[in-house]
Amino acid sequence: ITRAEQFSATLAKSIKTISGCLAKAYIAGVLHRDISAGNIAINNGQARLIDWGYSRARSDINIPNLDEVERLFAFDNNASIMEEYQSDSWTGTRLFKSVQMLMGCTERSLVHDLESLFFVGLYTLATFQGAIDPKSNDLPLGFHCLGNKETAAIQVGCLSTENCYLRNFGIRDCPDAIARVFDSMYRTLFMHNGQYIGGYMLDDCNYERIIDLDIASNFMDTQILLSDSCNNLKISS
Repeated sequence: ITRAEQFSATLAKSIKTISGCLAKAYIAGVLHRDISAGNIAINNGQARLIDWGYSRARSDINIPNLDEVERLFAFDNNASIMEEYQSDSWTGTRLFKSVQMLMGCTERSLVHDLESLFFVGLYTLATFQGAIDPKSNDLPLGFHCLGNKETAAIQVGCLSTENCYLRNFGIRDCPDAIARVFDSMYRTLFMHNGQYIGGYMLDDCNYERIIDLDIASNFMDTQILLSDSCNNLKISS
């Protein structure tokens, strides 16, 4: 096995682990809201999602044990609300923000954290392949950061064609293990019934996306999403 294949296999495994973590947090009533390359730690091949400081409790469900949930995930819900009120209502790392969050989405959900994880995965592989120098501002087109809406438009354009989106984010070769994960995330997040929905996301920042469980099962344990606390998610199988 080559070094590139080993790296890609570890990346694929890490994405599956973090996707499951996000889903379990969502069921508990928590959104991480700041998925970034710096907030995923890998030790001995095991991935962990860290820095839950910007997390917030979901507003669409009642969480009777909120104090316990805050301790479990190490965040202060009131502090996060106050931080947003005083400074930034669109918490997150711009490089990895979802298209709809960049457009001003007011109904944040699990799909937005999963989309950020998708961008983190692309960034990580592109960096490994040498297309990104973390010390340089010379980034592939898909990672160009301008104003929020301009950045969203660039991302939607770079994602518009399934068979070439990887190149737009600096990825030259994509081993099978991680290609399957990226493609299933792409189809889950940006396609519906075979149609690209990027334009809908630009036109309506609160456009509701449908998670196809059969497709999503290639990058996460979709059984988690069958919980009653996921009733507000649109899912199909």
